[in-house]
Amino acid sequence: CAGGGGLDRGVGLAIPAARVVCVVEREAYAAAGLVEAMRAGSLDEAPVWSDADTFEGGPWRGLVDGIIGGIPCQPHSLAGERRGREDARDLWDTACRIIQEVEPVFVLIENVAGMLSSGGADRLRSDLLRMGFGVEGGLFSAAEVGFAHERQRLFVLAVADAVGRERDWGPGEPRGRSAERTAPGRPGPGPLSPPGPDDLEAWAALLERRPDLVPAVPRGSDGLAYRV
Repeated sequence: CAGGGGLDRGVGLAIPAARVVCVVEREAYAAAGLVEAMRAGSLDEAPVWSDADTFEGGPWRGLVDGIIGGIPCQPHSLAGERRGREDARDLWDTACRIIQEVEPVFVLIENVAGMLSSGGADRLRSDLLRMGFGVEGGLFSAAEVGFAHERQRLFVLAVADAVGRERDWGPGEPRGRSAERTAPGRPGPGPLSPPGPDDLEAWAALLERRPDLVPAVPRGSDGLAYRV
């Protein structure tokens, strides 16, 4: 459920001292993207496990502070059949097993807004409470944090209530830094979100600082963008 690593980078913004130690991703295309991000230095180097059902959490107990993931949204999406737990793609039971094996301090789950009306969000909350977590959740949009599109998503954050499970994150950089990490010989990071489509001054300033993004972010004179 690692996908493109967006949640990992988001946690890096909130907890600069955190680092990825393992990712679980089944889709070959997404896994290849994660490996490329590791090579580029924008994601911590870590092993990639290809099947959540066979992932063993026990060896990670006491070594991992948090578990994060965007579990499959198809069982809850308004565009699908919304079969919830009856959908073969539903991985929440598997996620619960891994959480219980690892015993992390926090759990962060992301999913579509349809989980609120499918019963999936209530299931997450009750299971996490049963496992001894305090649970908070909210529906957020990309537009709220400066992007040009809406894209609503549900985020559920669970934090362990048990005494003695808190750990010191250690010193880190101030919050709000870019999640991008610059590898030697590569350009510095850009903003967390691109300027709006009509903000020509902001685009000009960004492209003056990062000319390597000209064919990547806006459409180039030779056709569609070839990378994101």
